[in-house]
Amino acid sequence: MAIYNHADYSENLSSTQRIIFHQEISGKAVDFKAFDLTYSESITTDWDETVLPRRTNRSYAWAGTTRSISLAWSMPAFDIVEAKLNFQKCALLVQMMYPGVNKETGAVEGGTPYWKMGVMNWAHSGGDSGAAGTTSDTLLTGFPRDFSFNIVASDGYLYEENSTSPYPKHLKASISYTVILDDSKFFGWNGGEWQGPKHFPWDESPSDN
Repeated sequence: MAIYNHADYSENLSSTQRIIFHQEISGKAVDFKAFDLTYSESITTDWDETVLPRRTNRSYAWAGTTRSISLAWSMPAFDIVEAKLNFQKCALLVQMMYPGVNKETGAVEGGTPYWKMGVMNWAHSGGDSGAAGTTSDTLLTGFPRDFSFNIVASDGYLYEENSTSPYPKHLKASISYTVILDDSKFFGWNGGEWQGPKHFPWDESPSDN
């Protein structure tokens, strides 16, 4: 009989290869392995347009710039413990999308449920380290527009002993995230010099080259 030594190869990802989410109101945080990661960004500039009578060109005035990030990743479960943990992490992520409420009346209070997000040296606060760390000040402020997760049924399920509750061996998740910048850090140019954070938007600064 052949003997197979199984190993959880996703553990080869280092402690820095993580996707981190932190909600400001609750102080709750959750992280995922950056496994089978898809990452994309979209930078949009908004311009106000004015029609000028009897003029060839219209008038345009810059109104702002928006940065949005889309993530997708996989959550394979090596065993039943990790399968349950994946479900728990997704549940916490859903709960973090809700605001603070009054525990007596249920009325929404306490401000907007802003988040912080970190993805290695790609999404971070732009601070000195140039990468997301374990503290919220290194993460990128914003909010999630949507979160979805899908059960990959074809990969099967895991069960606890004496239980009929199935836990998927494989989940896939995705999230869209809108970035909110700190205006006090002067995102812009003056005399040919970049005035914003040195490591914005990523860890490489073209201004230093």
